[in-house]
Amino acid sequence: MLEPSDDDDAILAASSGRGHRCIGVYDLIAFSERLNAQKAWIDIVETFELADGLETPRIDLSIYGDHGSYNLPAANRKALAAHRLSEMLAVAGKEVSPLGFDVWLDRND
Repeated sequence: MLEPSDDDDAILAASSGRGHRCIGVYDLIAFSERLNAQKAWIDIVETFELADGLETPRIDLSIYGDHGSYNLPAANRKALAAHRLSEMLAVAGKEVSPLGFDVWLDRND
């Protein structure tokens, strides 16, 4: 079971329709590591570029999950999500413009 601290609702937000916002690749990686400690993982990522006070969607760097895999065991879903996140981070880490990420999680059954 996920156990966010009393003063931090990031995990609860990522568990809900709200999602949790990470600013920058390092923030996304840190949040992913925090979720892993809670037996959860990032499943969906909406990426946007931050420039001149605007947020421009970056669909090419977004992960929308594979809705056909949700009936698979948690270990399979986690491995698939980790692979997708790793691939996306490899590209996002080379971007010059700052990026933001709205993320949602999946967790062990």
